[in-house]
Amino acid sequence: MNVRSLAKEMTIPVLYRTGLLRAADRRLGRAGVVALSYHNVSSAVFRTHADFLSQHARILDPNDFRNEVSDPTHSHQAMVILTFDDGYKRFVDQIHPILESHQFKALWFIPTNYLGSEQGFWFDQIQLAIEASTTDKITIGSRVWKLPKRGRRYTAYQIKTFMKSARPGLLDSMVEEVLDQTGRPPIEALKNHMLTNEAEIQALDGRGVHVASHSQSHRNLTVLDDDDLNDELVGSKQQLESVLNREVAHFAFPSGDHDERVLSGVRSAGYQWAWTTEARYINAADLPYQIPRVLIDDKASVATLAAKLSPLMHRIGLVK
Repeated sequence: MNVRSLAKEMTIPVLYRTGLLRAADRRLGRAGVVALSYHNVSSAVFRTHADFLSQHARILDPNDFRNEVSDPTHSHQAMVILTFDDGYKRFVDQIHPILESHQFKALWFIPTNYLGSEQGFWFDQIQLAIEASTTDKITIGSRVWKLPKRGRRYTAYQIKTFMKSARPGLLDSMVEEVLDQTGRPPIEALKNHMLTNEAEIQALDGRGVHVASHSQSHRNLTVLDDDDLNDELVGSKQQLESVLNREVAHFAFPSGDHDERVLSGVRSAGYQWAWTTEARYINAADLPYQIPRVLIDDKASVATLAAKLSPLMHRIGLVK
């Protein structure tokens, strides 16, 4: 863990518990609009977040928030857009009931090739395999990562970041290379990373949830050739529209990776909105194709959530 991350972990809970964070935020003024990006959060964690948001924020409709972004005269209350990535089944069973009980609206970004998949994402397999393995190092080509006995989460993140920049064929071989060294992840651990299916997205769409595209296969779009990029953008949109029987207007870049060519492809595919992973408030200039979102860790405390919404934390650059 670097010094910046350590400072955040030590400082944020103290500022939150003492009330200093809220006091500083009131002095700084308008909080702005922030989109939160969740992934595979549990009901135990999200229930505490939803209770906090119901008291301290206004949840916006993800299809109608332009005025709040453009109008600087709103109150100090945080304005929040809820988004959930990757289509985990846990969202169906655990998170959606909480959203309904609070009458919160949300975007749910789905990678269509994984609908109904029992295998799950490569990055989840790698994460779980590294954390469960007894091996002390991982080798990919000429790169070597030493694995600590405890606290392997950050090392696994570094390895996945390296892997995701590979082209599709090479990425597949890298995944097998790593799993050959670690062994397959425990079946029990994979149960919490199961993915949704077509029937479930049909059932939830329109019930406070707006299903949207997260590409076909959750690849790094910037490394794909033009044909593969078109398949990821157009193919996922067409499949979702066929399942949902409506237009799909929103797209989220997998892992936030995009460049001008990818942006052009998103526009050409007919999407009206595109969402990134840049961690800051939303500005009018970001609309409609580079909308920032602030990542919320699956195990984040309420103190961390409060900090992610805080004008003070945004101003001093401690949101990421």
